[in-house]
Amino acid sequence: MHIFRQPTIILNYFKLVLVLIFINNYCLSQTKSHNKISKINKENDIGNNKEKNSYYKKEILKNKDNTFGYKILKDGKPIIIQESIPAVPGNKGFFRKIEAERMADLVIFKMYAGIMPPTVSKKEVDSVKTIK
Repeated sequence: MHIFRQPTIILNYFKLVLVLIFINNYCLSQTKSHNKISKINKENDIGNNKEKNSYYKKEILKNKDNTFGYKILKDGKPIIIQESIPAVPGNKGFFRKIEAERMADLVIFKMYAGIMPPTVSKKEVDSVKTIK
């Protein structure tokens, strides 16, 4: 009976090591993402941006087909009304409200960073849709 317990212990140890490796890689990827954002902020010199006195706000829109879009306001005036998913063919909106909120946050981030127009790539759309 002792012989059969040893492989189980080794297998559990191996599983634990795999989980720890996964957690470590996840933490490293989060750090890299944070560093990329910091680098973008420095490159675009957000503190000296000509738009620094502007105030951006998002509003989430609920479409007739029960999907979601967003509206970006600058100093209270609408400047972007996006009812469909950007960079994706078709007219469908986001299926989840949180996805529309995150996309609006990304667009606002780009505008504060001085990226005009704040275009969104398919890759950025996919990354927003996969974050849980």
